[in-house]
Amino acid sequence: MLVDNALQVRLATKTTKSGGQQVLRKDHDKWNLMMEIPFEDVQTTSILGFDQSNQGIYMLDSRNRNTSALVHLDIADKSITTIASSEHVDISNVLIHPRTHKPFAYALNLIRPEWHAIDKEFTHIIAQLNSQLSGGSEVLAQSLDNRYWTVYTDNSDSSPIYKVFDRESGKLSKLFVTNPTLDNLGLAKMHGVVIPSRDNMKLVSYLTLPLAADPEQDGTPTKPVPLVMLVHGGPWARDSFGYNSTVQWLANRG
Repeated sequence: MLVDNALQVRLATKTTKSGGQQVLRKDHDKWNLMMEIPFEDVQTTSILGFDQSNQGIYMLDSRNRNTSALVHLDIADKSITTIASSEHVDISNVLIHPRTHKPFAYALNLIRPEWHAIDKEFTHIIAQLNSQLSGGSEVLAQSLDNRYWTVYTDNSDSSPIYKVFDRESGKLSKLFVTNPTLDNLGLAKMHGVVIPSRDNMKLVSYLTLPLAADPEQDGTPTKPVPLVMLVHGGPWARDSFGYNSTVQWLANRG
């Protein structure tokens, strides 16, 4: 069940026999089919919430697309307006204002997440946030007045850290470290690389080099080292930038 901003039950979802999903709309006391999500799009299509008027919904939608886009769907006439999209990668994270219920920024995670403003009012704010991020990141929560954002950060060669971003000051401050035992262990840094395949696809990959082979940790080895390739399960998953205990164990052993 999905409720609108007035806490009224408006939509519901139902799994189909093929593994897809139906979205049902409540019309008075009757449920009617509003749209269907095929099996191949279930993991990349989702409803984010209702707009301020409760007459439409914001969605991540990959139907009839190669990547998932941020869209607005009018419940009455089912018309869809694309707000943001990328040809290269799904939109991975969307920030919605707690008061206006309107999306104002989104993240694209090719090598690592980078934030983009939708609303011009937030252009400078998002630029301030991006300037203080150098690895993986995700905005997990926002205060009701949208001043403070809880941000999860992961630089790959240290423990992930929860931080608080203050939109008024533009500062990103440490809240707490998730695993302090990793501090000062001499972990190796992850580097994003895009490898062209023989069939002209671009394979987003991550390279971690032992400290002895890459003292500068710039992603360029000073000498050849053995390679271990970890291939993720697919096609519904992908690797992402951040701390990985298996990778660090292998790099530590050369």
